[in-house]
Amino acid sequence: YTTLFRSGHGGVATVEYGSMYAENCTFKDNHITSSSSSAHNGGVFYVDSNGVSLEAKGCTFTGNYISGTKGAFGGVMRTQADCEAVYTDCLFDGNHSNYRGAVFGLNASTRLKVNQCVFKNNYGTGGGIIQSGDNCIVYMNGSTFKDNYTTNSGGWGVVVHSANGNYCVNNCTFYGNVNNNGGGAYVQLNSDGGWLIINSTLIGPTTTANTSSALVRDNGSRKLNICNNI
Repeated sequence: YTTLFRSGHGGVATVEYGSMYAENCTFKDNHITSSSSSAHNGGVFYVDSNGVSLEAKGCTFTGNYISGTKGAFGGVMRTQADCEAVYTDCLFDGNHSNYRGAVFGLNASTRLKVNQCVFKNNYGTGGGIIQSGDNCIVYMNGSTFKDNYTTNSGGWGVVVHSANGNYCVNNCTFYGNVNNNGGGAYVQLNSDGGWLIINSTLIGPTTTANTSSALVRDNGSRKLNICNNI
């Protein structure tokens, strides 16, 4: 699925009912343009119905992106529903958003599972490979995040920008990620939810401005649990 272009959301597919399964597929250079904050987006997938499930296994997502001046979320996937998405053994390379969620833009109690995936060279103008809110639950296992970056002072978290929700990070590796904003790191705990980071390796990130925290930024009275990390 290559070089599909449209305005609004779901460059390849809008999933509204039932389930979708993709295996050993390549999604490359698909493009959504956004002109309003209600455009929703999702350079490859857009999910907007409760109860929907989406699964991708062994897929490659390269160079998919969202352009425009407003509401640009999810270079690969944008969710606006209480749904579940699972990605296993996938590669995400060079995807980007003109705002947040270079790969995933999550909303409305989405449950995301990422297993044995590689995220590299992805970038967002406003930060976050994963942008989430509204009580989302995200589980990341055995995955590598390298050489991702933000491009302006609104960058916040390079890998995750969480307004709310709960994250579990297990056996993941983070390195070479660059934050051009002085206030962020891999994650910004701008959330009433919780964080559990275990058995993981975190190196860096680097930043072009002063920052109060090298790896994790706690923006208040949040729940942060870390164990057996390097």
